[in-house]
This record gives sequence, structure tokens and C-alpha cells, in this order.
Amino acid sequence: MKQLVRFQRLENTSLKRGVNESPTSPPTQNRFIVGFDLTTKGTAIMLRKLTSTSSSWATVPLRLALGISFIGHGAQKVLGSFGGPGFSKFTSFPAPFPFMRPASLWMGAAAFAELIGGVLVLLGLFTRLGAFLIVCVMVTAIFGVLWPKFFAPEGMELAVAFLGIALALLIVGGGQASVDRLIGGNR
Repeated sequence: MKQLVRFQRLENTSLKRGVNESPTSPPTQNRFIVGFDLTTKGTAIMLRKLTSTSSSWATVPLRLALGISFIGHGAQKVLGSFGGPGFSKFTSFPAPFPFMRPASLWMGAAAFAELIGGVLVLLGLFTRLGAFLIVCVMVTAIFGVLWPKFFAPEGMELAVAFLGIALALLIVGGGQASVDRLIGGNR
């Protein structure tokens, strides 16, 4: 992310004096304050776009279903909860594509993407970011693990449904009863 560096010439002569200078010594010339402005216009626009959402209630059941499902799946992989393998065992699995090296890095990223994406979607906090994380995991699961089988138990039908829900939330945002709506105000 590009940061805006702002240089401001000091006008107050007491602030322009060096640390070891006395109040009676002449002020140091050409001294500037350097600051990083984290609330730049670009950052504010990006945050506004990231949290923008619709006023629809239709996203609430989608967020609840997807968030709860992915918190459960992510907790299995990261924490070993609900009979899951846990982080060390899950990261020892092979990656679905040969270009994903080292495999442990990609598998760890997938595990945390499921858990963090599920939490973000459930809360409606940066819903689009959480949905994007879930979309990435589902596309990888569909084409790298489950293809060409469609029906359960080893098929991709559930992953396709999750992908559809995540894409819908990526498009419209968190909707009503979301933290995004609180952050963005009533738009």
C-alpha cells in the first residue's frame, strides 16, 4: 500500500530548536516534521469500498450459514476441534497443485483463510475480505481436490454451494445486522 509522506515546515521557533540547543540560541534552519498520514484520501476510499454494503436482510442467513460452517471447518484444521486433524497434521498434507510449494505454507494459509474468513463473514466485519478468502479456498478445493466428482460424499456439490454464497457476499457485502453497516453508517 502506498503511504503518503507529508513534510511540514515548522513555524514555531521553539519547536525548531535542536535537542541540545538553549532557548536563547538561534533556531535551527530548515527543520521539518516528517509524518505518515494513515488516513489519506486513498485509504479512506478503500475502507469505504471494503465496508460498503446493501440494506438487504437477505445476506444475514447467508452470512450465518457460511460463517458458522467455515468457523467449524477452520477450527478443525487450525485448532484440532470437532475431531479435526489440527494444524501440524493438516499442514503436513500435500498441496492440491504441484506449483504450491512449500506445501505446508499453502495448507496453513488455507486453514487460516477458512477460520478467519468464517469469523469475518459471521460478524459482517470486512465481509468482502472474508468472502474473498473463502472463494480462494473453494476454487482451490473444487479444481485441485474434488474435480471431476460432483455428488457427495467426495464430490464438489457442497463446495460449489459455498462458493456461490461467498460470491454473493463478495458482490453485495454484509447487508443488515453487520459490523460493516455500523462502520459505514446508513448508506
